[in-house]
Amino acid sequence: MSSNYRFYQERADESGKVAETADLANIRDQAKQAQGVWQDMANRARSIEENRTKALAEKESRSHEGD
Repeated sequence: MSSNYRFYQERADESGKVAETADLANIRDQAKQAQGVWQDMANRARSIEENRTKALAEKESRSHEGD
């Protein structure tokens, strides 16, 4: 996986831990919201990487069809 994905996933995990340990409701809510945003970004980065890998493989396959 890409370094972007790992970065975003780590931030999501950290925000989740903050939410779990927060004593104040507003801090817990803020951390949960941040966790959701970071997770969405991680999912998007993973999807982009998977699509890029798939497209490169298809391009490579097409380039060898004429051989």
